Amino acid sequence: MFTSCRDKSGRVTYVELRGMVRSQLGLRPAQLPESKLRSLWRALDDDGSGFITAKEFGSFMRVGTAASGPGGWRERLTAHNRSEAEELTRKLNEERNAMARVQPASKDEVGELSCKMHSCMLEKKQKNWFRLFKLMDQDGSGRVTYLEFLEMVRSDVAGLALRPAQLPDSQLQSLWRALDDDGSGFITAKEFGTFMRRGEAAAGGKGATWLELRTAKHRAGAEAMLAERNKQRDAMADVPAASDTEMRALAEQLHASMVDRNHNHWFRLFKLMDVDNSGIVMFVELQDIVRGELEMSTKQLSEASLKSLWVSLDSDRSGHITAKEFGQFMKRGVPEAVKTSRGAVLEKKRLIAVRNRVGLEQEKVERMESELRAAARKVKAHEAEKALLQAELQKLTGKASSASLLASLEQSHGRQTLLPHSELQQLRAELGEALDGR
Repeated sequence: MFTSCRDKSGRVTYVELRGMVRSQLGLRPAQLPESKLRSLWRALDDDGSGFITAKEFGSFMRVGTAASGPGGWRERLTAHNRSEAEELTRKLNEERNAMARVQPASKDEVGELSCKMHSCMLEKKQKNWFRLFKLMDQDGSGRVTYLEFLEMVRSDVAGLALRPAQLPDSQLQSLWRALDDDGSGFITAKEFGTFMRRGEAAAGGKGATWLELRTAKHRAGAEAMLAERNKQRDAMADVPAASDTEMRALAEQLHASMVDRNHNHWFRLFKLMDVDNSGIVMFVELQDIVRGELEMSTKQLSEASLKSLWVSLDSDRSGHITAKEFGQFMKRGVPEAVKTSRGAVLEKKRLIAVRNRVGLEQEKVERMESELRAAARKVKAHEAEKALLQAELQKLTGKASSASLLASLEQSHGRQTLLPHSELQQLRAELGEALDGR
């Protein structure tokens, strides 16, 4: 239910909440008056931010959940989903067991049935098999069961409306067995399309694929939008652009109206205009948002002023404006007090960031100094031990015999020492030279 958030920001405005209450919940003003809805909004938006989060909305809704009885909505949803899955599995197993005794249709029979269904599809103005498949695949899983296939074949509303007299159930079951050759209980879009294209080819040609139809639809939509944009641009040819003073006054007027309607940022307003998420808006979209969402009448903002505003915004006469152009205009209407307040907040954040960065640098310097002091202590101990060993060496060369000197050196080598092995080897060599001199 919280998916009424249009921009996926995780936050909703009053307008989005009202739309959800009126459309998704179906609560009319007679059931829930606008005054009560606004009072509810003020209670939920207690910080006056202009929006509520999923957490705030969830806390409110859980009050009703607790009052409705034991067991949370998650538990009830899980139980419901489990029950549906079990029922689907049961029906699928029943279908599979029933089909196990049916003889699959032959290749020729499959071809005849494909021709019949393709012909019927054209008569029903269903010009593409993929559209039929989408009608069957209600859950969007990409697979359909025999019951879904049967409903499409028999349905008068969106199917082929083939009666049992035209296509008996026994033939339809044989066809299913041929299509579901792996016995999975499902057929995919690829399997259904391969079957339907046989009838298409036998009919003497190949119709447009779903991709070609979609491309043609998008192209037609783009051409219509371009024509409408050119029409609007030509209609604006003789409209004078608003002056700089008029632009500032209009920006202040629109900004004030935006704040009054609980829109705390101009970009949220732009996203409401940009319903197709193209990143651009045309004059009619701006006109709709001004007259509808902002509820500005022609007395508050005349049509001539609105058109002059558009001509100034659309300075390159492209027929549309971007979010950047709309934002630059709306920022001119922000009161100086608000700008100063925002600037102070940004400056405070900048100073905090600088202070944090200086603190990190200071910690880094202190850590390096500590490491240097530890390294200096190790060097000092190293030099002291080296001097001690050299003194012992001189003492031994003057008094001890060769055997005792070697034994002392081996004993020294076995001690815990900071000297590396290479320096101990050097001392051994010096001792050997001294002994040879004796």
